[in-house]
Amino acid sequence: MEALRVKLESEIDTSTSEDQFIKSSELWRLYIKLFPFNAKSEEYLAELEQTQKLLLDKGKKAIGEKGRESKETAFYLGSHCYLFPNSPKSIQNYETVVDAAKNVDMPALELEMRARVLAISSNSPGYEAVRMLAIKAEKQNKSMVAINGLEYFQKGEYQVDGYENLNLGPSLMLSGDIYRRAHLFNQAISKYSEAIQWCGDIRLKTASRILPSQPKISNENEMLTFSEGGNLTKVALFMEDGILRIEDVELVRGRPFAKMLEFELATIERNANILIGRALIEDAQSKTRGTSTSGFAGKLYDNAVSHFSALLEPMSLNNFSAMPYRLELLRASIELARYKKSLKPDGYLEAEDNYARCVSAAESYLNMVSLTRTKISLEDGEMSFLEAEAAEKEGEVAFVLIEALIEIGRKRRAFEVFNRYFTGRALEDEWAVFAMLDLAVVHIENRDYLSALPFLTAISERGARLGVRDLAFVAGLMKGVCVRRLGSAKERSVAAASLLEDMANKEYSNSVDMFESSGEFPKTRYPKKYRSIFIDEIRAEVFEEFISSRDGSGLVEALLSAVDPIKAQGGAVSSMSEFDLDSDDGKQFGGFHASVIDKAKVLAENIDFTGIEGEIDIDFIGWIEGEIDNLQWNPFNERVAK
Repeated sequence: MEALRVKLESEIDTSTSEDQFIKSSELWRLYIKLFPFNAKSEEYLAELEQTQKLLLDKGKKAIGEKGRESKETAFYLGSHCYLFPNSPKSIQNYETVVDAAKNVDMPALELEMRARVLAISSNSPGYEAVRMLAIKAEKQNKSMVAINGLEYFQKGEYQVDGYENLNLGPSLMLSGDIYRRAHLFNQAISKYSEAIQWCGDIRLKTASRILPSQPKISNENEMLTFSEGGNLTKVALFMEDGILRIEDVELVRGRPFAKMLEFELATIERNANILIGRALIEDAQSKTRGTSTSGFAGKLYDNAVSHFSALLEPMSLNNFSAMPYRLELLRASIELARYKKSLKPDGYLEAEDNYARCVSAAESYLNMVSLTRTKISLEDGEMSFLEAEAAEKEGEVAFVLIEALIEIGRKRRAFEVFNRYFTGRALEDEWAVFAMLDLAVVHIENRDYLSALPFLTAISERGARLGVRDLAFVAGLMKGVCVRRLGSAKERSVAAASLLEDMANKEYSNSVDMFESSGEFPKTRYPKKYRSIFIDEIRAEVFEEFISSRDGSGLVEALLSAVDPIKAQGGAVSSMSEFDLDSDDGKQFGGFHASVIDKAKVLAENIDFTGIEGEIDIDFIGWIEGEIDNLQWNPFNERVAK
């Protein structure tokens, strides 16, 4: 203890001399607690009292001179509240500091004060205050602060009788969302399930207490307003992940309406059921990335499929209220099929069965949408909300249908589906880009490079503004590869081959230019399988370039421009650094591994050329193919080759 006392005194002297008043104050408080009868404690206590008075005086002065929401007010009053949290003066000023910190962009201080306001509340502080605390905390990567604040609110709301705790459901949904984004999937599912249970409880409690009525309903700026007589309730809405969500419910005056309550409960139940399934899929996806957990992924995908199948079992498939669950079932099924396909060769037969089920499910969904469009066209009417919601997903469902048809060998039918659903304005859809990628692969696998060109052109022209500029970059490179291969046939003249090679080099250069100039577009998430799209073809072309020239040619130059920080000089590579192969926050995979260029060059230099015709040692070919197959195209596994 004596050594600790000496150490504390030394630290206090240092922090005081360096004007670290927050650190000094905390050390003074610790010293007084540990050594209350030491002579130094009285001295340090006086220092604390002086600091408290000085901060409070400066805070009041700042309010008078700069205003309640100034930086000086936030700093001095915030420091007082931080160092002396139990002081009555601090408690009086918590709200002032929250407003000041928010106004001058001091998020950490704002979060701290919001948490303290919540902690000292004897009654419910209101859901708006708790929700803002949770949102601010999550943005600062303090998810558990957000969760704890919501838990505090929920415990208080469960004690409220009847229908008055209308925001308990939205708060449970927000808790589930935060858990999910933190990859705590079991806890997320538990919160979503609790929200569903709350809906059932509310229905029982209010069955005889809220009488039916016909309120006036208005919708403006994502706010539903229910009004009749002296009663008024507002429901704030927002869209997230393609789902219409309830932000909060405000009972302005009187009693809530049966219609409003049923809307809230039905919305929460639907969203919670959807998000339970999505949490299972996201959990499965996270587990496929690790060798020790990938075996559990299949079971989670199966659970997601079973979850949505069970929800659909009592529902009529001709009812549009079933369409959201049908869409989620299709999404879960295609993810399961992709997972099974990745288990080559053991899971491939099962994958074909899963893809076949996706075909029937997607065709049924699209038929429902088509019937609605026909009916609306004939009757010159308007779609209901559910009909319009289903129609908005037509492009995604058509894409899944195309993917599934290709996987079960019905490729001609896949092209027919594309021609039906992706024409005109529909081509300006991210799902059209993904569908064109799949169809381009079909042509390239058949060595029909000419037929692949229109698809690759459309992708390279549209991809960036649709949020997938890295895929547009890859498509542009692949377009150049296809053009060059058109000149590889023996019947082509030397002049024709040279012209096509020049055209290919231009495509490579255009692709790099597009990538460097399109960083301002927002990024869109896409299926993981496209992270390695055309990799084998481009890798093979890099190898061919090094066989022809020791320094490579247009494709090698394009790749170096995109991934070599020395040659890029802060261009494309600075943009590509924002991408991440395995992230779950909307980032993308980020191009090609530069080391493949170095490896391909080494392989080419070691080929045993014999004779004028450049014959290659057959034994060496087997080794080369094995090396190429083992290359890892992950842009972050290795440093860029020097």
